Amino acid sequence: AVVSTQSTGDLRSTCPMDEVARSMSTSVHHTLHRLYISNSQHDSTAFHAWDTYALFGFTGWPNLSPTSQDQEFRNSLITILRDFANNRTEGWGVYPNTTLFLGNGEVEMRNPTPQETQCNGLKELELLQYGWQN
Repeated sequence: AVVSTQSTGDLRSTCPMDEVARSMSTSVHHTLHRLYISNSQHDSTAFHAWDTYALFGFTGWPNLSPTSQDQEFRNSLITILRDFANNRTEGWGVYPNTTLFLGNGEVEMRNPTPQETQCNGLKELELLQYGWQN
């Protein structure tokens, strides 16, 4: 049940965001760069605010002792966001052709988009209009 809940939660926020990003990517006034974070806390398969905790030094999380992997994730995230804020996006492809993935130990460009097969299934069932964000 836990894995099902986590997967459903991920899909119910990722898939509608994909639709919005695809729509925006058709505009001549926008260039989209997509960052998809699949990294999770060292003893969990999903945690939706993990990137925020990492970005701010893992503060506000009781009894958390970040591992070296957690620190590496934090450093990668900060580098990616700093480079993006300073308009340094070379090597970072344009969405929807590519998405930058930040996972457990890897940073890489990928295509297709995250969870594309599952999102297509939800789209066929007309469930993307019911997306949620936590």
